[in-house]
Amino acid sequence: MVEKDEKKSAPYLLFTGMCMGAADIVPGVSGGTMAFLLGIYSQLLDAVKSVDMEFATRLLQFQFKSALQKVPWAFILPIGIGIVLSAVSLSKLLSYCLEYHNEQLMSFFFGLIVASIVALAARHTWSAGEFVALAVGTLFAYWLVGLVPATVPHTPLILFGCGVLAISAMILPGISGAFILLILGQYEHCVATLDNMIDHVRAAEWSMLMNEILSTVAPIGLGCVIGLMLFSRVLSWLLKHFHGATVATLIGFMVGSLRRIWPYKEILESITDRHGDLKPIRWENTFPADFNSDVAIAIALCVAGFVAVSVLDHVQDRSNPIVGLVWPKSNPT
Repeated sequence: MVEKDEKKSAPYLLFTGMCMGAADIVPGVSGGTMAFLLGIYSQLLDAVKSVDMEFATRLLQFQFKSALQKVPWAFILPIGIGIVLSAVSLSKLLSYCLEYHNEQLMSFFFGLIVASIVALAARHTWSAGEFVALAVGTLFAYWLVGLVPATVPHTPLILFGCGVLAISAMILPGISGAFILLILGQYEHCVATLDNMIDHVRAAEWSMLMNEILSTVAPIGLGCVIGLMLFSRVLSWLLKHFHGATVATLIGFMVGSLRRIWPYKEILESITDRHGDLKPIRWENTFPADFNSDVAIAIALCVAGFVAVSVLDHVQDRSNPIVGLVWPKSNPT
């Protein structure tokens, strides 16, 4: 969880990218959280920053070798491949789980996020000002995830703007890019587009695949690229000059996001989507009415998520505050 300067192996980066991709599909869970807890967050921001005007200038001047040498491909490629693999391979599974096993899926992610918060907070040196930053981040995320999703058209310009906002949220721990798309009324459209593209490839329907790419993937992808270039620089500057307050705010984002990830909800208002299915737009958190097998499974998955993240974190530097109680750091002899 504490970021280090040592070089991560390609398999580890691939695994991290897959975790980021899986998290970003689920509304309420952030790929930035995965990067944060797996110890590559600062490296990720630095890698994104390497694609700058100098890089673009070299490309325009046909200095391809020089341009490519500027970018840490050994870091970016396995991360990117992992994200794409997760998005392609898990989109249908996670869509199914969100539809039919939502409480169990959210329970797993709830445990994962709580474990991340505990590990980060225990390592951080807190001051009065940073507690204020924590509170601000918590309240902002708590408010944001409670917003009612909008109903807006899927025009290229709107998709471009949604891409800018979603990618900015996606690299923030605790604020989900998928949830931003949900608030902006684009999440279902994007997931449906991804599923349709997979079906078009299987059926060799290349013209229909190209139509999906041009109408949805290209505008939202361009927005993501521009948003990532701009916001990563802002966030990197904040971490460099106001590291403590920034980390405290990011932890607050994670705490506030638990409002959305809490698995048990009472639906207050729903709308009918274009497929004729009811989709909740207003809800409030509640507790299960009965303790049954489904609740037991949800609790077990929550514990599993908590333990998995805590152990993974402890393996990095033997400093996880929970796992360290039973697996202490060995003393040098």
